[in-house]
Amino acid sequence: MPDPCTRRTAIQLMGAFPVAVSMPFSAEPETTPLGPAEPSSAQEKAQSPKAYDMLRMDGERIITEEEHFGIINGVLTAGINYRDVGTLSGLYAPPFASSDFMLELRLFGEKVPTKKYDWRPIEVRREGELHGITVSTSTILASGR
Repeated sequence: MPDPCTRRTAIQLMGAFPVAVSMPFSAEPETTPLGPAEPSSAQEKAQSPKAYDMLRMDGERIITEEEHFGIINGVLTAGINYRDVGTLSGLYAPPFASSDFMLELRLFGEKVPTKKYDWRPIEVRREGELHGITVSTSTILASGR
């Protein structure tokens, strides 16, 4: 069983996350009656849950307004518009700020509405559909060099 999430472990995790996440959207760790299952193959090991997944929150449970929603890696903060799958607004790296920054991903000239999303301190995963095409994005703030 992983260590309990405390304020100290959460703060330590925020500055030291890996860049790539190879876990499928909304995947939950497998458990056995005796605890977490041990991965047996190299591919299963690559898809094991990351330490910051214990901080994951489903979009249905988040009460933050869109203009106050974002992710942080200890150096940079990005505003995430969760109502559509491909919009970022605002980049902040104190003492610098770009509150007028806007990046929009469009399909056929239209924003793709979000059907579901989840949040982690350095990542937001969003899924949506437009004209029968499923779109998923994963916005990640990489830490390190």
